[in-house]
Amino acid sequence: MKDNPLTGAAYLLKGFALIRTPGLRRYVALPLAINVALFAILGWLGITWLGGFLDEQIQRLPEWLQWIEWLVWPLLGLAFLVIGFTLFTFLAGIIAAPFNALLAETILRRAGALSDEPPERPWHAALAEAGVAVREELRKLAYFLKWAFPFGIAFFIPGVNLLASPLWLAFNAWILAQEYLDYPYSAQGIPFSQQRPYLRRHRGLVLGFGGVTQVATAVPLVNLLVIPSAVAGACLLWLERLRDDVPH
Repeated sequence: MKDNPLTGAAYLLKGFALIRTPGLRRYVALPLAINVALFAILGWLGITWLGGFLDEQIQRLPEWLQWIEWLVWPLLGLAFLVIGFTLFTFLAGIIAAPFNALLAETILRRAGALSDEPPERPWHAALAEAGVAVREELRKLAYFLKWAFPFGIAFFIPGVNLLASPLWLAFNAWILAQEYLDYPYSAQGIPFSQQRPYLRRHRGLVLGFGGVTQVATAVPLVNLLVIPSAVAGACLLWLERLRDDVPH
């Protein structure tokens, strides 16, 4: 199948292999150091309140649903871990946005999708471009929060939260795929707000890529390398599978 989710999932591993090549490692080192510190802080905060919160939510279940406590706990726990790690990804992405944009441009330039030589940029222009990258990350975060709000309400409704959890996981896979595929699309002059029609044409590939990225994001320590790996993987996915849809 052309849009097999497993095919899309493989691009995260391809991205991980790519960022270890000479010339790309410099875009990974500094964001990685920042992410280690951010992950340690958020991890400590999450552990201190997550267990108590889950216990409280389970106690709110009506008596006729008490028997499914064994199912509610892992579903709610997984959903809220994904929320936490997704927010971590966005925060880390905001910090790393200028580096991610440079990483994506370098990969696309090596593949011939951009001009061979980067334009000369004075320091104030480079600073302005970094500001644009951060602003785009904030727009992505706003888009995520807009759709996350109704899910947040659903998690507090006993019984309904059983359906909200798997839908939330699928939603996060889609959001994370958009987060990283934005880099190759933006490099081609297609802003975040105009990218979704292109992604819907390859929903299987996109969800596969976003799904495995979501899983990797929820694995401690592994998630520290997810951001640059996903940026590189998204560039490869765009170059090999999605590029032909973009008007030239």
